[in-house]
Amino acid sequence: MSAMDDREKAFEKRSAVNAELRFKVESLRHKLCGQWCAQLMGYDAEASQRFAQNFVAQNVAIDDDESLFTVLRGSLIRAHVEIPDHRIRQKMVEARAQARDEVLGKE
Repeated sequence: MSAMDDREKAFEKRSAVNAELRFKVESLRHKLCGQWCAQLMGYDAEASQRFAQNFVAQNVAIDDDESLFTVLRGSLIRAHVEIPDHRIRQKMVEARAQARDEVLGKE
């Protein structure tokens, strides 16, 4: 195998690892946002966990901030929870940072 083949394989492996890490971070971010949303809706701990698990399962394909924001805002509106958009966006940023730290082991 040539050095170029070795580099290509290493790049492919690194890309796969990075994609897996991104998926884990985003999945955990969705869960954290779902838990937060459920708490704002007044769910108890058990119901909050169920809501967060369902939230992740239903929104696993969401890979952009605006779509996640729209889903979170919609859930809160349906539950008659009034909250400014900037607080939702702030929570999304905080949840991503927390998820990244947890997935990468920086707790």
